[in-house]
Amino acid sequence: MIKLKESIYNHHFKVDNREFVFNCKENGLIEVDNSNLLDMPKYYNELIEQGYLIDNEVDEFKELIEEVGYNVKNDFFSLDITLSLTEKCNFNCVYCYQTRNPVEMTIKEANKLLEKVKTLLEINNYKELRISYFGGEPLLNYNILLHLHNEFKKMCDKLHILYLPYLVTNGYLLDIENIIQINFETIQITIEGMKDTHNHLRKSNFNSFDKIISNIDNIIDRINSRIIFRINLCKENVLEASELIKYLTKRYSKYLERISFVFSQMEKHSLDAEFEMLSYDEFCMAYLECFKTLQLCGKDILIPNSLPNPCPFVTKNAYYLSPKLELLSCTGKDDSMEYEFTVSNIINERKDFPYPEECSECKVLPLCMGGCEVKRELGFSGCIPEKVVLDDLLTFIVREQF
Repeated sequence: MIKLKESIYNHHFKVDNREFVFNCKENGLIEVDNSNLLDMPKYYNELIEQGYLIDNEVDEFKELIEEVGYNVKNDFFSLDITLSLTEKCNFNCVYCYQTRNPVEMTIKEANKLLEKVKTLLEINNYKELRISYFGGEPLLNYNILLHLHNEFKKMCDKLHILYLPYLVTNGYLLDIENIIQINFETIQITIEGMKDTHNHLRKSNFNSFDKIISNIDNIIDRINSRIIFRINLCKENVLEASELIKYLTKRYSKYLERISFVFSQMEKHSLDAEFEMLSYDEFCMAYLECFKTLQLCGKDILIPNSLPNPCPFVTKNAYYLSPKLELLSCTGKDDSMEYEFTVSNIINERKDFPYPEECSECKVLPLCMGGCEVKRELGFSGCIPEKVVLDDLLTFIVREQF
């Protein structure tokens, strides 16, 4: 008979004297009568099948890395490309790391890109094409965006591939006539606080908060897109984050099924950036409070999910291109890669993810797959908030939903 041990990805927690176990790899959540799963022999079959108990000889970290490596090298289901259509922007956000230049993608570069993408789709038998229109502010180069969208759509229809267009915008140019021409799967809009705070952090020569809200009001019932509100948390806006969530969920209560939120740590890329950065622990607690507010506003918090792969930009499952089609490292920084965006290069340059040493014994590793390498390079924590607040988050979910 094999000897068993608990999975290192098990997370035990109590809620009102009830014992629960969450497995971060299999996303399983169960209530148990005994805190020691090895003392529950009559449930061994179920616990083994669901990943809570494993063979004592298994090295789970090594097994996970081998599984991920296989997935990375063999994942040709989706081709994900992020396009910086322009380096111009109509905002001057206090935290922005990007260089503002009058550079934008031209029709010549757009057509060259279309040829390369068509070749990649054909030779790899992808099932999906995900295009993220990025910037600067991508709507400042709307004609090229529309051209690419129309051509990608025709290309995917011909190849029987699902086309998923994604727009990352500051929201100021969300015009009804333009937006309804492109049925974006997702539109991500960053709002950094209530009116005065948002206008301070997203510096511009106009009242951007009122304009963005007005634009959303005008388009939301004319489109089917999922809308993601991104809030970058810092010391200037953290105290009103809950107020902003309540404001947005109330204003767009009819569309709650299509609305979601992303909470990120606002990062200071230069010493003179005009905001104060939260520490990692402060951000984790703010992140937890934001999710609690969402639950109270009618948006059920989902149990954390494991990821199949690490950061797709690092492992080359996703590609980020400048307006001149230079291959950049990721949307977190503008560093150019040492090779070009050519069909042979992007196929052959996939590599293993550089897991930090501390990841080998981290029970939330399956939820982040190593976190963000760029943040670590910049001196920030590359870890996800769940590493600190998983117990509190799961406790809140159980109390509210179970």
